[in-house]
Amino acid sequence: MTDPNKPDQNVSDDDWADAMSQQEETTSSADAASEEDDPWAAAMAEQEAAEESEEVSAPLSLKHRLQNLQVMMSSAR
Repeated sequence: MTDPNKPDQNVSDDDWADAMSQQEETTSSADAASEEDDPWAAAMAEQEAAEESEEVSAPLSLKHRLQNLQVMMSSAR
């Protein structure tokens, strides 16, 4: 690894790959621990997913309302 006080040193590809794999392992284990330890995070993620699904279904509902209104308007003529 490079000395943080000398950032201009060359780093071998093997050192770089090793450092990146260690960082990925730390990140993935931290994510798993945070989901297990923090029920609020899991609840917020669930709520966000529910809100996103509502946003997707809402335009369809509005589309159907518009179609119904158009049918009513055309039959009134």
